[in-house]
Amino acid sequence: MRVAGYARVSTMEQALNGTSAEEQKIIIERKCNEQGNQLYKFYSDDGFSGRNDNRPGLQNLMCDAKDGKFDLVMFTKLDRLGRNLRDVKNILFQLKELSLKFYCVEQPVVNETSLYGDMMLNMLSAFSELESGLIRERTNNGRMTRWKRNESIMGSVPYGYTRDNKGKITIHPENRKHYEKIISLYFDQNYAMKDIAIKMKEDGIPSPGNSSTWYNATIRDILRNPAYTGEVYYNQFEFESRQSKSGKQYFTPIKKEKSHDHWISVKYPPLISKDRFDSIQSLIESKKKRPKKHHAGSEEKFMSENVLFCGYCGAKIKKTRTQINNFHYCCYWWETSEKERTISNHKKCSLHYVNADKVDEQIFYEIVNILSNPSEFAKAWNRDQGVDELKIKVERLRKRDNELKNKLKEGYKLITGTENAETKKIYTDLQSKDEVEHEGNLINLKNAENELNFVQNKVNRLKAFEEAFNSSNKRNKFSQYFSTKAKFAEFLYNIPFKEKKRLIEAVVSVETGGKCLIRHVTTSDIT
Repeated sequence: MRVAGYARVSTMEQALNGTSAEEQKIIIERKCNEQGNQLYKFYSDDGFSGRNDNRPGLQNLMCDAKDGKFDLVMFTKLDRLGRNLRDVKNILFQLKELSLKFYCVEQPVVNETSLYGDMMLNMLSAFSELESGLIRERTNNGRMTRWKRNESIMGSVPYGYTRDNKGKITIHPENRKHYEKIISLYFDQNYAMKDIAIKMKEDGIPSPGNSSTWYNATIRDILRNPAYTGEVYYNQFEFESRQSKSGKQYFTPIKKEKSHDHWISVKYPPLISKDRFDSIQSLIESKKKRPKKHHAGSEEKFMSENVLFCGYCGAKIKKTRTQINNFHYCCYWWETSEKERTISNHKKCSLHYVNADKVDEQIFYEIVNILSNPSEFAKAWNRDQGVDELKIKVERLRKRDNELKNKLKEGYKLITGTENAETKKIYTDLQSKDEVEHEGNLINLKNAENELNFVQNKVNRLKAFEEAFNSSNKRNKFSQYFSTKAKFAEFLYNIPFKEKKRLIEAVVSVETGGKCLIRHVTTSDIT
């Protein structure tokens, strides 16, 4: 008789307690040998709850069952099929409809086809459901108790903090400086969240996920997190259960607030005063509500406003209009009041009013030159990108990924292969550290691969664009629109103002770190 074996393990604790998928497979193989049956295939679901019936291993088993690839399904206990009576009965009913038998190794009483066997199946499934509920309740109660006593925290600590060997929350010295830098850039220097993310990446500061890339949402979460004031309340909202696309169960908060006696207060070493934190929150809210400043008659002015930064202090450029109807750019720290500079401990910048029309004209002239002479731009751009260095970085991270995967496999073998509690704990602690390193390495690898793909794609596009001008075949096809580079440049100069603005932003690409620095001419520039 052809047998399909099935196993499920939901947590690492189950694996350590001897109910791993491998252990279940050994039990099923032994039973098949005793009965003289052939184990056709072994199906398993690692890390899936029994309350989730959308498990890939179970789905594959049911699919093969419909194709008639085996005659009997064998498992160790009923709770491996499911953690509630309804799901277990549904699975067994589907097998019965397909004229397939089932066999439970460690609870053989349910294998009987009599009314007694059916009754025992219902009772054992009900007890399994009760046990699952009790485990969940005890786990939640224990976790809540530890949280309320501040013996553990929910999730990871905020950026700028770490935990010592005893689990106590302490300040991370280096990340504290980075947190203070984010606060200063946003509150003191008037940087937008997007610009802060770009600057942090440019300065080579790792993000909270140990990645080289920062996102607006990451900056926003740091700015809005009250934990930095010294205290934060968790468990304020109800959670609801959901399923991911892969079928795994997870919980997410909803807007329904819990009563205050359920809230959990967690203390942190303060990194910012309450008054300053509240001022930042007010600033965030005001920027949400405040419309963009509109200058009458400026509909076709400030073409380069979104790509300009101060060449002296790096601050975002401010646009302004004088009383005599002239439009200018200037540094925020040049125009702002003395009082504000004193409060922010910032010197007055040197970049005063610069004619906006002349700046826009010069920048657009450079953009036209780039697009009209792509070969020169491509060569300069390729030299600056370090494609070879990126390739070496990706290969190094991939190699480390393979090393860590093999290390984790060996770790699981050591954990499941020892019965000594102390030795098992040592192996488990080491395994946890390797898992953290593996997760961080995967993030770095993904970011490096994305960066390499971006650079290579841009290189390919530039080469294709260059060929459009240098290849006679492509030039013939292209000539019906732009017979010469001069005509192409003329076409760019004649496009509408809004299209010119979009073109500047697309070429400079502030999102990926591009910017135009503006400052006054010095003697060194002339000589």
